[in-house]
Amino acid sequence: MKLRWLLPLFLLMPLIELSLLLLLAQLAGHWWVSVLLVIITGTLGAVLGRRQGLGVWRRGIEAVRSGKLPTDELLDGALILVAALLLLTPGPITDAIGLSLLIPPIRRPLRGRLAGWLKRRFSLEAIGGQAASSFTTFAAFGTPGRGPVFDVEARRADPADPPSGQ
Repeated sequence: MKLRWLLPLFLLMPLIELSLLLLLAQLAGHWWVSVLLVIITGTLGAVLGRRQGLGVWRRGIEAVRSGKLPTDELLDGALILVAALLLLTPGPITDAIGLSLLIPPIRRPLRGRLAGWLKRRFSLEAIGGQAASSFTTFAAFGTPGRGPVFDVEARRADPADPPSGQ
């Protein structure tokens, strides 16, 4: 996996964020301005993340009830979760990115890019039949072209039966 940039990002981002918060406090003339900014954006992230998350949840349930797979809703939910986590993280850069992810017109193209990345990274094969709500829901994710595929059947074991193989 080519994530060599991840470690430097996790090491440098907090330093950059802290520097910006200290600069903001210095420009404002009071240290509590930075603290207040962190508290406000954290609260805003929790409130907006919850509100938008519940909206996506409702749309997902409606999609399921109408017999559609809630793929857009799941991707939106993932992006909203990332946005809320970024807003809970102290710092002006993560706050700006988090707030932008909560704006639906900005989130739409990112949702498409995330869907494309997931399609390239994972294969999806439907392996279930008709579910109780009349649509196919059970799917297996795997990495394309890597490893064997196992077709498995399961049954409930009786506790009185000895394990097979003994």
